[in-house]
Amino acid sequence: MGKKEPYIVMNCTRTMKRLANASSFTTLLTNACSVLELRVDPVTVRVFMDHAGAEVTRQSWTFSRFRRFAMFVILRPGEEWLPTPPMHLNAQLQRGVDRSHLESIEEDDEWFVGLADKFTLKNQFLSWNSTSRIRGYLRNLRQAINKQVRDPFIRKRVFGPLLHKFKVKLRENGYHGCYFDRLSLRAICNEEGVFPCEGKYYLAMCDEDHPVKPAANRHSRKLFEKFEYDHQVPQCVLQDAFIQASQNVPRGMVLNWEYFYSMFFTRANVRLVNGIFCHEKGARPTIKLDEKSFFTDRKLEVFPESQPSPSMVLELSEEIIRVARAALPSLAEEKGQKERESLLKFNAETIYEAEINAPKLYFFGFR
Repeated sequence: MGKKEPYIVMNCTRTMKRLANASSFTTLLTNACSVLELRVDPVTVRVFMDHAGAEVTRQSWTFSRFRRFAMFVILRPGEEWLPTPPMHLNAQLQRGVDRSHLESIEEDDEWFVGLADKFTLKNQFLSWNSTSRIRGYLRNLRQAINKQVRDPFIRKRVFGPLLHKFKVKLRENGYHGCYFDRLSLRAICNEEGVFPCEGKYYLAMCDEDHPVKPAANRHSRKLFEKFEYDHQVPQCVLQDAFIQASQNVPRGMVLNWEYFYSMFFTRANVRLVNGIFCHEKGARPTIKLDEKSFFTDRKLEVFPESQPSPSMVLELSEEIIRVARAALPSLAEEKGQKERESLLKFNAETIYEAEINAPKLYFFGFR
């Protein structure tokens, strides 16, 4: 049994509003029926979040933390209820006419005031708004690697190819600009172009009134600029896990870079929140990474029909590097790292030339 917290409960007509203390979903139902004098079995009532309109179930209560004095509407069997229009959205539209149906700068030049000249369409700016944030996450990851990994050889050989894979996949996905593109099927907004605040990380949904319709007018656009992407698993935790996992791949396994990609850049771990009210920063002990997804079984890769260059072998085949390293003659320490690396490259290329007619099947992921 958890600690009792105060909540505000109302009947379906909002003519009665009372305070109910509850430590669980069951006690909320019981106390709400009591203070509202509903005279029904508490098990038969339904609970909805005021304004947001979402139904609160026993499961969502278990996996969410609702703020103190959150407002709930209690419905008896057979009662219907419509949520009140979001006050914040109404306030936005009161500050200017809703011109979301206009798209270009020629049609609604006021909307573009203060933006760079390159933006001539609303969707163009909104998509760029998303891509610029996603690009920033890749930049943050690169900076974290440079800070934590001192060895330039490891940065180049281990993390260089991984960052390249991230960049290629981000380009394929348009840096996920579709999340803010009102015309995209993957957009976070609804059909009317209203973007919701998805709430604090420990809530299943936002219990405040934070939706925004950025295409409506310039005031709404500025409000939307205060919205932020919130990583459920924070970036710093992801960065540390990625850096450690990349350098400690178990024998016979390969890093599951696509899992980390999804956690850094996609909706698998990213939600849209109001940056002022719902973006709580700091430690999140209740949310953990799935460590079982860090690695996958190594795969059998086949070289293409065209012969790979020696540099490709050096980049891709750790087995070639291992054999070449074993073939190195013992060098005195005073000869230095540069000379040893030069000889390593020479031997690797020599081994490649000797085996150029061998079958082009190699197992990768040797440790």
